[in-house]
Amino acid sequence: MRTVSRLALALALLPCAALAASPQLFVHRVQIDRSSWPRARGYLTLVSASGGPMPALGPDLFRVYETGQKAGSKILKAETLDAAGEGASVLLVLQASGAMAPLAAELSQAASGFIASLGAKDVAGCVSYGDSAELVAPLSFDKADVARKCGTIAFNTTA
Repeated sequence: MRTVSRLALALALLPCAALAASPQLFVHRVQIDRSSWPRARGYLTLVSASGGPMPALGPDLFRVYETGQKAGSKILKAETLDAAGEGASVLLVLQASGAMAPLAAELSQAASGFIASLGAKDVAGCVSYGDSAELVAPLSFDKADVARKCGTIAFNTTA
């Protein structure tokens, strides 16, 4: 399957107004397998207005829009990552400015704990930023290595 980033920009999956509060929707990627064209698979995260995960929602609560217009596309199935047998790609972004240096030990511990809490099918990575962004650890299934690399971030005390 190949990722079609152009389609990801044009395709917006939005929950219908039946969801009371205003949940946030994050589209991670849209994939199209040539053998199943015109079907596409989209991976997204829904977060409730309170910041927690949304319960499993059915396909009737989603609509497909392309270039701002409701498309004739139909959502055939909506399932959780667990039910789909898929993992999440999690990129941890940590501020590495000098202002955060006094919290270095706590940040390292929190990052390690968070990464350790991810599931076996999830991949993790780490980016730090101060004056500029730096890839600390690329996405990997080796979460212990990612956590170790997150713990080695050098905090920029000159900025």
